[in-house]
Amino acid sequence: LRAIMSPVVRRRRVLTLDDYFDIELRSEAKHEYLDGEVLGMAGGSVRHNSIAANILRILATALRCGPCRALGSDQRLATPDGVYTYPDVAVYCGPIELVPGRPDTATNPTALVEVLSASTRSYDLGDKLERYRAIPGLRDILLVETDRRSVTHWTRSDGDWRTTQVDLD
Repeated sequence: LRAIMSPVVRRRRVLTLDDYFDIELRSEAKHEYLDGEVLGMAGGSVRHNSIAANILRILATALRCGPCRALGSDQRLATPDGVYTYPDVAVYCGPIELVPGRPDTATNPTALVEVLSASTRSYDLGDKLERYRAIPGLRDILLVETDRRSVTHWTRSDGDWRTTQVDLD
């Protein structure tokens, strides 16, 4: 007899936002919520963490006497289309607006910084960037490379986004 193997059909389980927040409350690890999926966020490399910490320190020091403040990757952010994520660094000017009924989830960053990792690079430069650009009050996005001294700066002026690449190597 010959066994015939039929292909396994896997159904994607769509989770609700309530499911996501339940997972977040019970877990020590951080997760991202994207289109009904809950994705575990891997820890960054030493280089990634060092770059993010240095950027946070520099921005926090520069902003300490004004109306803006820089927060690190423990501050959850919600985009207008419902992505819940943790940017490496976020700058908020004025009061931080939170999602009603969703603790500690901000909606109104002025600037965001993502330190790029090999494992998340295509997502950070693609879908995530587009979702960030949809945040109404967001004015600046910095995408920082880890393997070379290079930053891509997206800035919004008069409703249009422009990009500048800065390479120091």
